[in-house]
Amino acid sequence: MDEARLTRRQWQALDEVLAEVCERTSGGVEDLHDRGVGVLESVRPAEWRTPVEVGSAAAVSLWRHVRQVLGSLVHLEDAAPDDVRAIRATAGEVAALAEHMRTFSHRTNV
Repeated sequence: MDEARLTRRQWQALDEVLAEVCERTSGGVEDLHDRGVGVLESVRPAEWRTPVEVGSAAAVSLWRHVRQVLGSLVHLEDAAPDDVRAIRATAGEVAALAEHMRTFSHRTNV
């Protein structure tokens, strides 16, 4: 079976459309947005991904955590900039990421 492959420009366009859908609905379809972004991330060509040490589960985990927190920050800016609960929740996510980064060791294989 032949595999469909997106160009970088097509991939970025889809990513931007998903972000705009979330923004225009004020987060009303956030779950759909998150699933769409997850699908896009799963089909992103390996050469576009952040290089990590081969076999380093700890590095993969850290980069996954970074992307998740970045997504939360973008969502906060776009859909909930005045929501105190969302701001506090996102602050907690950022603090958890900071701790993850502080304790990260590239030699750790989990």
